[in-house]
Amino acid sequence: MRTIEVRFADLQRRRPNCGSIINFASAIKFGKFKPRTVSYWFDRLVEKDDFPAEDRRDILKHLNELSGSRPAGKDVKFRIRRVKVQKADEGAGG
Repeated sequence: MRTIEVRFADLQRRRPNCGSIINFASAIKFGKFKPRTVSYWFDRLVEKDDFPAEDRRDILKHLNELSGSRPAGKDVKFRIRRVKVQKADEGAGG
């Protein structure tokens, strides 16, 4: 799988008239990237003057949905894995 950076650079080269947010969204679409990865590359690749700073959280939420990754935040439900614990035999310590 190609990285977000390589995909983004390719899209920027092929579509220079599109904004950096549009190209970034196309680069991550259906990539199933982790929310942390999307946020990391968003900060480095998308131009800051393409969006208002107060909308950053909503934009990242939408980008994570485009990526197909699990949502990050309070509404995430984690599956608890139950582990069977075996007790050590008493008195078998030598």
